[in-house]
Amino acid sequence: MTGVGYGLDIFSDVNSLQRYGYSWQPFQPCSEEEERLAKRLFKHARFKGGGKSGGKLFGAILFGFVSAGFGFFGAGLSAISRFVMGASLFSSIWTATHKPNTNSQGNVSVQRFDRQQEQMTADMPVQIVYGRRIITGNQTYHQTDAEAKQLHKHVVLCEGGISKIVSVTANELLVPKKEDSKQSKSGIIFTVRNIKYENAGIHLSNKKLTFIYGDKSKEVQLVNKKDFEGGGDKSFWEWQVSISGLISYINRLGDGWQAFPYAATSKYPGDIHNIDAGCYADFAALTMDTVTGGTTYTFYDGKHPENYEETGGYPKMAWLDMYFTVSEEINGNPSVSCLVEGLKVLDTRSGKVEYTTNPAMCLRDFLLSKRYGLGKWITSEMLDEDSFKESADYCDKVISYLDPAGVVVREKRYELNMIIDQRMSAIEWLQEILANFCGYMTFTNGKFKLHIERETPISYKFNDDNCFDLSVAPLALSETPNKYSVAIIDPRNNWKTVHCICEDFADQKERQKIITKEVQLNGCTSQYQALRLARFYRDQNLACPLQVSFKTGVEGMHLEPGDVVTISYHGVFVDLPIRIAEIKETEDGDYEISGRQYNDNLYGDELGGGIHWYNYVENKGMATEKDEIPPKDAKNVKAYTQRRRNEDGSTRYDIHISFDLPSSPSIECGQVYYKTKAAVGTEIGVFDEGVPADEIGWSREWKFAGESPREFILPRVTVGETYRIRVVAKNKSGMTSGLETAPEVIIKAAAKETVPAMPYNLRYDFQREFLFRWDDVPDSDVVYYELRLDANVGSSAGLLGRTQNTSIAVNLTSRVGNVFLYAVNSLKKASHPAQVKYNYPKPAAPKSITFSEIPRGVNISVEEFPINTVGMKLYIDGAGTSEVLDLKANSYVFHGKPDIYKVSAAYVDLIGEGFRSAEYTCVVNATFKEEWIEDGTLSIKKMDKSVMDAVTNATKSSKEILNINTAILGLRETDKQITATLADKERNLASQIKQTADSINATVADKTRNLASQISAQANRISSIVTSLSGKPGQSGFSALTQLQDGINARVVKGDVINQINMTAEGTKIDGKYLHVTGKTRFDNDIIASGMIKAGAISADKIAAKAITSDKMSVDSLSALSAKIGVLRTKDSGARVEIRDNLILVYDENNVLRVKMGVW
Repeated sequence: MTGVGYGLDIFSDVNSLQRYGYSWQPFQPCSEEEERLAKRLFKHARFKGGGKSGGKLFGAILFGFVSAGFGFFGAGLSAISRFVMGASLFSSIWTATHKPNTNSQGNVSVQRFDRQQEQMTADMPVQIVYGRRIITGNQTYHQTDAEAKQLHKHVVLCEGGISKIVSVTANELLVPKKEDSKQSKSGIIFTVRNIKYENAGIHLSNKKLTFIYGDKSKEVQLVNKKDFEGGGDKSFWEWQVSISGLISYINRLGDGWQAFPYAATSKYPGDIHNIDAGCYADFAALTMDTVTGGTTYTFYDGKHPENYEETGGYPKMAWLDMYFTVSEEINGNPSVSCLVEGLKVLDTRSGKVEYTTNPAMCLRDFLLSKRYGLGKWITSEMLDEDSFKESADYCDKVISYLDPAGVVVREKRYELNMIIDQRMSAIEWLQEILANFCGYMTFTNGKFKLHIERETPISYKFNDDNCFDLSVAPLALSETPNKYSVAIIDPRNNWKTVHCICEDFADQKERQKIITKEVQLNGCTSQYQALRLARFYRDQNLACPLQVSFKTGVEGMHLEPGDVVTISYHGVFVDLPIRIAEIKETEDGDYEISGRQYNDNLYGDELGGGIHWYNYVENKGMATEKDEIPPKDAKNVKAYTQRRRNEDGSTRYDIHISFDLPSSPSIECGQVYYKTKAAVGTEIGVFDEGVPADEIGWSREWKFAGESPREFILPRVTVGETYRIRVVAKNKSGMTSGLETAPEVIIKAAAKETVPAMPYNLRYDFQREFLFRWDDVPDSDVVYYELRLDANVGSSAGLLGRTQNTSIAVNLTSRVGNVFLYAVNSLKKASHPAQVKYNYPKPAAPKSITFSEIPRGVNISVEEFPINTVGMKLYIDGAGTSEVLDLKANSYVFHGKPDIYKVSAAYVDLIGEGFRSAEYTCVVNATFKEEWIEDGTLSIKKMDKSVMDAVTNATKSSKEILNINTAILGLRETDKQITATLADKERNLASQIKQTADSINATVADKTRNLASQISAQANRISSIVTSLSGKPGQSGFSALTQLQDGINARVVKGDVINQINMTAEGTKIDGKYLHVTGKTRFDNDIIASGMIKAGAISADKIAAKAITSDKMSVDSLSALSAKIGVLRTKDSGARVEIRDNLILVYDENNVLRVKMGVW
């Protein structure tokens, strides 16, 4: 089957979806111009431009990538933006000359994000999924039974090769896997965690859900269907009766609470199963019953269905085989949706094909895929792999930010969770992928290179001596967006669309209008990621308004698009930085460089002001702006300076602001405004008469900092500057309390050099390491915390460690002790110490040790390791040896000489060995059990079929090729086989090599000598045969060497005589009529024989004096009037009596010594 768009060869076999009326059309057809440019771009030839070689020409080479235009963050086709980009360098040039278009080409409608009904159509495209998303599929088979009480249907989900199915729902009810339906009746509906409080937990009992965090708790009474329908006129909150409402409520709580849905459901919160679990950092899973009555699903990835003749195959597709039984919950044709973890792709950094959300690795997969990407034109040899690896590392870096409540959250810088499901060209989808992580591509030195908008070092400095013909075109800021509305799919909003807002309030007020740019990011599921992208482009419009073009000589040859250079030109500019967008060689041999103004201050990971987070609470039943009065003022506005350490180790100062909002359900958040006492450079204008110079800032406009429900962080304040801060309340209709009457606080940002307060809440966690935690000290600029075993702060003796964080893992050598924690500021002033007494008891002794016998050894097992243990010591004594083993597992296979061994064990923790167990005994026997010996025979039988099949095939093939009548040299090729044959009729010789997809056979036959040989290789077997062409191989004789995955067999056969060596995992067997050993032979261990030694073969003259001693004898019975014995026992193991060394010992069935009598 051939797809449209770029002529993708998706399926080649007759069993494709096309045969059954289904089509694969992920892309729209190209225009003739695009097709022409694509062919020009991707043909395998050297690129040349202007009839010259050796220069760089980027405009014509990559023009086909941007011919459709852009519509993400205001980007468009510019005369100097001719390289592959998603949302990058020239994001605001297009909007400077064009009206914003909220449905521009290349963007995906937000409506499809929320689609929840699977399709029943013959032309629906098969989806491609990167990362984690909820998807619906295409119903391709539907059949009911005679009574219409059972339904069987297939749902094709997406391109195959995905990681896994997380959950499946039908009509928003959880469906169990077929294999799990008998064991498990529940499934995860959503997960909860708290990233702020270490004691955080949730408890649900009798439909009362309690959240515990810090010294606070909050209760929610949940409701089921019976409660709701029997409630009469009683009203309920949405979070009491709706799972989605409950998830939104948890996300609204703040204080580090987060909830993530696993599956949409129509059941009530009161149906959630009871739970009592901690949830700090790690997720606690809330579950409820799945659909009952026989409704199940089975997931397949690329496998043909059992009713293949009816439905056809689903090659390389992920699909569900579903059975439904009619019930009150399920009827009609249920709508199916799935939460999936998408494609596994090659990560070139590790060399592994695995699930990932890394945008660079997903983009690489899309570029190289021949099924759904650009692989028909782009190969891995055409990619600059180092740039993809570098970009992947940049995306994977974990960064931290403050959420609206001031909680520190850590996540990867950029991730991609994307569905490709509409018929757009591959180029348009490429732009969509790039838009999610600020990516762009260039074509330099014959390779595609991936870049990400980020801080870049200066590559070259141009001045009057090496540049000329400078032209500058400033952006027309009158049409530049000053408000970005970014639509994303948010898992915390039940996988529905949310709009993240980023505004420039100062620009809006100055221009007296709001110009909104609406952006849809199909692959972004993080508000923080979306807001960072929007913030960057908002600030870039203000900080980088210039487009620059100039010419230079050979200095331009070593540069490439994406590089940053500076220009100093005739005093107009001095070291003006620009990022290069295009370099092209002119007819005169010069290089024309075009780019946009660059500012390295734009590339932080912080958000700054003008940011609106989505609050997860729907505005239902609220009064309209027409009817509602403005909210009351906020109260109790407080602020303090806070010193913070960045991820790179540098220091900054923030102002932490807290406030109380009016108690009304219509209140949404508080908006924070500020002024500084001194005016910044951009604010200096006409001075008001009588205003002191150092108070000019007080006369300027209030600046909007951001909004939050209860706490706010004003980041990176200037030390020594004075700030006036006001907070206004805002309701869900957008109305606010008055700014002029809002409560105000004045604070001077200053370093805190007072003696730090004593750290509080010092505690420890010794499960995995000796980890101590505490709460930060806010009243002083703490440079580091010092953890000690004594009170001598600053001394190296007794020091456990120093850290700038609020936790540290240390080494301890004592099981009981006191630990002291000091906070030390920049003046080396230390706080009073916080103290905690720790107790780390020795691990208890293992309660039991069990044994299982193996050939010439024993398998020793100890019960599972308890918490806080990392291994065990195993003590083994016997046969004149003593071993002490350090083990990380709770079992050990011991091989030793036949004897009785004493065994004991002790668990080991982070400090050392715990209490030792009682002593147990085990026996290593000299004899082998019958079944162990028989294993070797069975392995030979297993080999027999493989050997005889190979002999038969060799004989048959040899006779066939000898029947050729003429001397030929030929090569025959079919769809499934390649055969090369060479025959010499005069000499009665022939040879042949035959290759199929699953085997290779090489055969040589000699009719004169009546012999033939063959070497055959398959995935599970290699065999080599030499045999006679006359008679049956078994009678005329043959030799064979056969190798399987679990065995090797070498044999020579003639008639009834078989001589062979057979090696398997169970052992090695030599089987033959006669075995002759000519050299010296040594056996390290005992020889076990089924026959007897010939009578009289061992006489007195053959035994040296004192050669037979007690330690060399073992007899089953002994009759004598007197004898010196070593050990006399009634049984080898279990309940028994032993006599040894003037002692009588009695053991129980568990080999534990119970009685000991005698002299010792």
